[in-house]
Amino acid sequence: MAERTRLGIVCSSEGGVVDALASMRGPDTTYEIAGVVTDRGCGVEAVATRHAIPVRRIVEPDRDRFSSRVAGVLETEGVDVVVLLFTRLVGPAVWRDFPGVVWNLHPSLLPRHRGLGALARSYADAGIADPPGVTMPLGVTLHHVTGETDAGAVIAQGRFGRAIAPTLEVAAHVSFLLKLALLREALADGVRDTPPAVPVTEQPWHGHFRGLVPRPGVLTAVGRWARPPVVDWVAELGVAVTP
Repeated sequence: MAERTRLGIVCSSEGGVVDALASMRGPDTTYEIAGVVTDRGCGVEAVATRHAIPVRRIVEPDRDRFSSRVAGVLETEGVDVVVLLFTRLVGPAVWRDFPGVVWNLHPSLLPRHRGLGALARSYADAGIADPPGVTMPLGVTLHHVTGETDAGAVIAQGRFGRAIAPTLEVAAHVSFLLKLALLREALADGVRDTPPAVPVTEQPWHGHFRGLVPRPGVLTAVGRWARPPVVDWVAELGVAVTP
């Protein structure tokens, strides 16, 4: 098997994506999580510890000093790709020291709805239903990080519509699944040294999700995708949304 891509994750959240990526590791996985960096006490620290992933907390309010220290930690860990799951902007020490391999997952179809609160804003702007021929307005963007907020070149996008997300809570659940799908697909395709000039992938997800199937006390998104089936992730991770 080829050498795995070493991920460095900068995170300030509860760690759902980190937990999922670590839980789905197997003999054929194309990545390994080399380390997690946080800027405060948050749930991802316990997640990383549970999965035996090195975790480092850097408490530094100055953006440039923080970013310089983060870059140093990531270089020490021999990171190939940096993924930001982070509410703060990082400075040039990170995205210049790792050119073309600093990625962010954003819960909208960029360039629309940049910045914080993107999922709620895009959901509010979306139609109640998805008439035939109407572009699905919701989704996730995996993109390169630059000095401007959510403005880097798009690597991949996944779309879905209000027809399979009757509430914002369900939309957040589908968005979570798409983040995993896009990130795993990008890692399976191999690390890119330079940002592409045009989006590599724009998947219409509406046809891959077969709606929302009621279960006792939960709603679970189901569907199938070539690599790997989303429905298998739901079963493996126990991901569900309380209605």
